[in-house]
Amino acid sequence: MRLISLIFLSVLTVTVNSTTTINNEEFIDNAEVAIIDRIRNIGNGTRQTFHLTPKAKETLQELEELPTMKHDHFNPEGDYIDEINKKANIDKKLFQGDIYLNEVQGEIIIEELEEELEGANRTKRQAIRDRDGVRLWSNFTVNYIFNTTLGEDAREAFLRGATMWTKDTCIRFQHDVRFERISDVETLKQYVRGQDLLIVQAKGGCWSSLGKAGGLQQISLADACETKSIAAHELGHTLGFYHTMSRHDRNDHIIVNVENIQKYWVSQFEWKSSDLNDNFGLDYDY
Repeated sequence: MRLISLIFLSVLTVTVNSTTTINNEEFIDNAEVAIIDRIRNIGNGTRQTFHLTPKAKETLQELEELPTMKHDHFNPEGDYIDEINKKANIDKKLFQGDIYLNEVQGEIIIEELEEELEGANRTKRQAIRDRDGVRLWSNFTVNYIFNTTLGEDAREAFLRGATMWTKDTCIRFQHDVRFERISDVETLKQYVRGQDLLIVQAKGGCWSSLGKAGGLQQISLADACETKSIAAHELGHTLGFYHTMSRHDRNDHIIVNVENIQKYWVSQFEWKSSDLNDNFGLDYDY
């Protein structure tokens, strides 16, 4: 379990071939981009809510005296998800750089940001607050297929990343052979209506939906994303995990120095309240 948690800080198991072909139209539509823009705009005002205790300020001063670490690079396209998605011009269209939010999930985050800014006297919209917008997979099983355009490196990375989850959890990944001959995406949507299916493909960058979206959903492992660790990271989002920095108990373990956060990323460092965040009993892993 420690290895899985670590993946989120840096960022079936049977090999099969699917013949499903999905058109590579832009998956992140204008409505979803608008949600991310709203989160970013509201979040710019939350910088003032990041208060540091005197002890935290003292610790930061000590840290600033330490040598600066530099990332080693092996892949010219980038070795880290944030670098890859920035080069793919998709990072600002996604929550926390690699999470595709649906409308309900976006509204919940916006609600939390507004409450943070306006204080405890703000009236809560209980219809949203009663759920976190993240749905878990039924029977702990993720049914998936590969897009035929997906390269072997990405397929292998997905399978190895999936194994990192299956070996330590009750989650299972299962190739759904019923849909492997359906080549048209609209036809495929009709067939999977009422069922849940994950399509593994390369849509530009490394990203995933958050939890079970219902029906057809995607995970993208495009160029430079074909590594076991990146695949496991994105699968964590598919299973319903936010990033570790969003845990409700993160301030008990780390200090967030808002001065080191780029302006348009501030909202992405808001942590989830305890009623909207389930850590499934995992310790905070640095």
